[in-house]
Amino acid sequence: MLMPVMGMNGNGPLEAMRGDFVKTSLVSAVLGPLVHLLLAACTREFQKDDPRPHPGRINTAAAHR
Repeated sequence: MLMPVMGMNGNGPLEAMRGDFVKTSLVSAVLGPLVHLLLAACTREFQKDDPRPHPGRINTAAAHR
């Protein structure tokens, strides 16, 4: 849709852009998880998940949500 706006009116440039989009998506599909596995975020802090409702003003908190 935006290709004619950018001045790409022929089939050749459109197919080149499509090919580059496919290559980029494949590379990012492989490199994204790989980087996440190799450079995972680490912390020494323990995450405490203990959700409890705050005492009082429950209706106001529910309205904000």
